[in-house]
Amino acid sequence: MQDISLWDQQLQGILAAEGPFVSLYLNTEVTSEASPHDIELRWRALRKQAEDKGAVQSALVALDAQIDGSHKRGQGLVAIANTEEVLLTRNLSRGVRDQIAFGALPHLAPLIEWRQGHPSYVLVLADRVGADIYVAHAYRRGETVSVDGESGPDIRSSSAEESPGHDQQRAENLWESNAAEVAGEVADIVRAQGTELIAVAGDVRAVGFLREHLPEKMRASVLEVEGARANTYEDVQKDLEQTLAAFEARTTEAVIEVFRSGGGQQHLAAEGIGATLDALRKAQVDTLLLAPRGEDDRDAWFAVSEPSQAATDRELLAGLGIEGLAQGPLQDVLVRSAYATGAKVRVVPHEQSPSEGVGAILRYQ
Repeated sequence: MQDISLWDQQLQGILAAEGPFVSLYLNTEVTSEASPHDIELRWRALRKQAEDKGAVQSALVALDAQIDGSHKRGQGLVAIANTEEVLLTRNLSRGVRDQIAFGALPHLAPLIEWRQGHPSYVLVLADRVGADIYVAHAYRRGETVSVDGESGPDIRSSSAEESPGHDQQRAENLWESNAAEVAGEVADIVRAQGTELIAVAGDVRAVGFLREHLPEKMRASVLEVEGARANTYEDVQKDLEQTLAAFEARTTEAVIEVFRSGGGQQHLAAEGIGATLDALRKAQVDTLLLAPRGEDDRDAWFAVSEPSQAATDRELLAGLGIEGLAQGPLQDVLVRSAYATGAKVRVVPHEQSPSEGVGAILRYQ
């Protein structure tokens, strides 16, 4: 709902920091009394891997502090550090696959993929008087706000609709006024916290008025779920998560369809490593498509001081007069170049991914 989301700003901040980086993904789900000890053992093994690759102790010691008690804060941990500080820590409400990376660039693609399926949202449970509003980031519930407008004798019931003339019109005006107040509060939360989606449930009329009074830019982000204001967050959580998962799947399908159709116009798509890197160097990319990295060990070269400039062939960049070249995993280089040029990044399933696991929807040809 924002041209540059708060989420994108956070990732851009990490990419702008000086490396090298240690990127940690650790499952911290508790399944037994032995889980905390098991988490510590798995962290030690990952830590040793990073040490063997050359990670400095200052970064690893900084990450040590993130492990202690992490199982109490979530089922997954993502932490990225450079030699000076921990740049990002996220305790996730769902587990992740254990992995650690050390290199000139941060390894962000697994976090981007996880975030696709766990968007931030506002849940609104509305009736004709107002609403209870829940804010959640990555399925982790945060603050709760209640909004209550003016109430009348028949405001919560349908009997007002059956009242003739003046009483019915007064009730309609009151419902709409209350919904407008709720919409204003929701819009303020979205702007302040950068939430991506608005899930609504409750009285049909209240939900309808709420939609009408949201800023036009936010209406496309509204999803309806089953529930009422009398419900708790936990009551609607299962249906909510199913709705969000279906939305994420539709979004990915839509992105792939635009890519397959050439961006809606002829030649507005690039497929394969070479063509995609070429488009990134020219700042043509609107959306970068990546397959999950898996066991991919391909590398690419990038310009340290010019983030958009990258290629698989070092000589290509050198031939452009670019100095200060470094090498890193292909996926990390692609993500860095995409964010440097304002492109979006979408991780797509292997079976639907472009040739060579890399492609792009272009802004222009």
